[in-house]
Amino acid sequence: MIHRSLTLLLGAAMLGCGDDPVRILGGACAFGEEHRIAIPAGPRIHDVALVASEHGAWALWSERAGSFARALDVEGAPAGDAVRLGSPCEGGIAALVRDGALVVACGRLGEAAHDDEGGVQVVALQDGVVRSLGAIGAPGPDGSGVSLALGPEGAVHVGWQRAEGAVREAWVGRLDGTTAPERVSSPRARASAPSLRLRGTDMLIAWAETWLDGAGDTQGRLELRVGARAVRSVAELAHEEATPWLGPGAAEGEWLVAFRDRRPRGSRPRVQIASIAPGAASLGPVEAAAHANAEGEARVVSCGTDVFVVAPRTHNRIERLVSVRRHAAGLEPRGPEQQIYEFGAAYEHADATCVDGHLLVIFASNASRMQSESSVRAVAVTCAAAP
Repeated sequence: MIHRSLTLLLGAAMLGCGDDPVRILGGACAFGEEHRIAIPAGPRIHDVALVASEHGAWALWSERAGSFARALDVEGAPAGDAVRLGSPCEGGIAALVRDGALVVACGRLGEAAHDDEGGVQVVALQDGVVRSLGAIGAPGPDGSGVSLALGPEGAVHVGWQRAEGAVREAWVGRLDGTTAPERVSSPRARASAPSLRLRGTDMLIAWAETWLDGAGDTQGRLELRVGARAVRSVAELAHEEATPWLGPGAAEGEWLVAFRDRRPRGSRPRVQIASIAPGAASLGPVEAAAHANAEGEARVVSCGTDVFVVAPRTHNRIERLVSVRRHAAGLEPRGPEQQIYEFGAAYEHADATCVDGHLLVIFASNASRMQSESSVRAVAVTCAAAP
């Protein structure tokens, strides 16, 4: 039996039982009604994504039975049936909306035993019809993470990680094939998947590169490329799973980056967030946010005058929860951490977007020893105006 997840506010009392509304005392942000989006066929969810649409949002997920999309209203309730997009996306899923169509990138992993390097399949969903836009890249058998962006001319740009064994590379390319795919990472380091965003006419690309020093400790750097400019190292890293993510900032032309790191070295990984000012190719001051050490990446989302960090993290050896932390536009914390938690749940993946002036969060739980089913759910988060 799936129990309703409980949204907690650290340091505050909480009321709620079964399917009754959860009431949060002393918090500036309230969680709305929780909506069940899917009960996948298998025990594990590979990835989730959430993208705003004209009438709400699209929720996407990958599971054993394939990859799926489902329209949601502005509160996160299902607004239609789930649509199967294609095969499972074990290497990650990403989406954007272009001219009313949902464009989805699906990382299909290869099989070394069958000399198959996999590929990133890109499809479009419009008016209930799924059509293929093409394929690009070779994630290999161990690739993890894909990214999508539209270029200034409207072309689809794709980023992915190609990985096999100890080799990890960051690749980008245009889906239309007018330019050859490009490895942006150094061959001497292990690279994460790149995150892509368009700023004006320049494509922003962020990725992490790590290696082991002589003592066996992780060293690394966060890399940033803006348009045709040279790659710049903008932050040092001490965590192999940094998984950077680019998101729009509160100011016009501003972009934000979220990445995981151990600061100080040896500590539990936390999300680090920083701004990339308009026209700049460097980071502003880095602000530490919530802990983040689950399988899924952290997300940074601007909504009105707020910036939210949404990050899955461990609670104990079995349970995983989703941290939701509100920040001001200047990235200073605005209130305590809030959590999406359910006894026995393993929330390994989450994503968020801004819809109708409030935050919408999707979160997915793998089956665990205490829960026999996996699930995908959504909830709206509405915050009081800052003083």
